[in-house]
Amino acid sequence: MLAEQGMQNSGETGSTGQNGRRLSVAEIFALYPDCPPAGSEFSAIPIGCPLLTDSGSVAMKFKAGNGEDELVPATEALTLTVTDFQRLLLVGSEINLQPQGEWTLVNMDTIVFTDGTIQEFSTTVLGLPVAVRATPVEFTWDFGDGSAPLVTTEAGAGYPDHTLTHVYTTVETVEITLTTSWSGEFQINGTGPWLAVNGTATTVTVSDPLRVETAETNLVP
Repeated sequence: MLAEQGMQNSGETGSTGQNGRRLSVAEIFALYPDCPPAGSEFSAIPIGCPLLTDSGSVAMKFKAGNGEDELVPATEALTLTVTDFQRLLLVGSEINLQPQGEWTLVNMDTIVFTDGTIQEFSTTVLGLPVAVRATPVEFTWDFGDGSAPLVTTEAGAGYPDHTLTHVYTTVETVEITLTTSWSGEFQINGTGPWLAVNGTATTVTVSDPLRVETAETNLVP
C-alpha cells in the first residue's frame, strides 16, 4: 500500500457541505468512472485520478513542479475555492426605486428593492464539470446622502408590499449604491450533494443620479 506524504492524517475524506456533509470514498471515486478503482496499485493510477491511502483517506495524483508524482488531499483538490467563486461573472443586483424615474421627493418615503434570484454557472475543476449556484445573502444600501447604510437580508418589494424605504431630508442629487454579498454552493460532475463554498463574493451596483426635489403646491382660488 501507499504511504502518505505531506498530507494531514485526519481520516476524513471529501469536501464538507453546509451541514457537515462529506463525500464518501465511494462518491469521490464515482466522480471518476474512467479511473482505476479504490485499492489499485500506485503505479497503475494515472495522473489526475484519485487513490486510497494507508489511512483510508482519498488523495489525488498529480505531477509536481520537479516532475515527481505528488499527492494532494481530496479535501483540497475537489473544492471550488472562494477565489474561484469570486472570479465568476456574477451579475450585480438591480436597483429598483419607487417613485420610478430620475427624481424623488424630500421628506417622503423612497421605496427601494432588488431581485433576490439565485444565479447559476458552469465551470470545471480538475477537468470535471462543476455546477455552481450563487445565492444573495445580504444587501447593503448606501443612499448617497451621508446617512448610515441600510443592511438587510431582504430583497424588498414594490408598493404596496414594500419593506425597505429611505427618507431624504434635503434637496440634492445623489447616487444609490447597492452592495450584495453572495454565498456559493457547487456540485461536481452532476452527481452527489451540493457543497458550500468557504467564503462569499460581492457585487456592487450604482444607480443613475437621483434628484431629490420638493413638491410644489399651487393654491386654486
